[in-house]
Amino acid sequence: MTLRKRIIIIAGVALGIIIAALLFFIVNRNEPRDTAPAAPVGKESQTIPAGASAEAPVGGAASVAPAEDLGERYVRQLAGIFVERFGSYSNQDDNRHLDDAVALSTARMAAWIKTQAISAGQNYQGKTTRVVASKVESYASTAAKVSVDVQEEVTGSSGGTTVYRSGKVELAKVEGEWKVSGLFWN
Repeated sequence: MTLRKRIIIIAGVALGIIIAALLFFIVNRNEPRDTAPAAPVGKESQTIPAGASAEAPVGGAASVAPAEDLGERYVRQLAGIFVERFGSYSNQDDNRHLDDAVALSTARMAAWIKTQAISAGQNYQGKTTRVVASKVESYASTAAKVSVDVQEEVTGSSGGTTVYRSGKVELAKVEGEWKVSGLFWN
């Protein structure tokens, strides 16, 4: 065999190995790697306490957080949405922010909200409220309390200011649906 044939054969074999390795990595890169030991066959399911880690379910399906955590997350988000909608307004929008807040409130809270109408004016005045932090203080099946920290940007014809304040939002479950029943600023 000539030197030229040997070089071609060696190059062909090397190229074949490289192609095979690339195909192997391409085919296997999307497969999930199961590094956790398999559960024994016939093992009964068990409740895992909140905060504990659990193995991923068989088949690679995502684990679901306990319903309790989802409920707390829901009331925290609802409190934040309510505070932002109720606290953000323009004196030239016909109090639309109150309509949004009423939809999220109990009947008693809605009656109070309607008394908070802002007078229209020639000069623009408005406020944008953003919840910057929130925490569930208490949570039960029919009542919850969420603390909120907000940033309020107040603007008007003379300029703007930024104010920070904290408060509590009380929620009640009415006919199976969470509603805001109170808002108290510190």
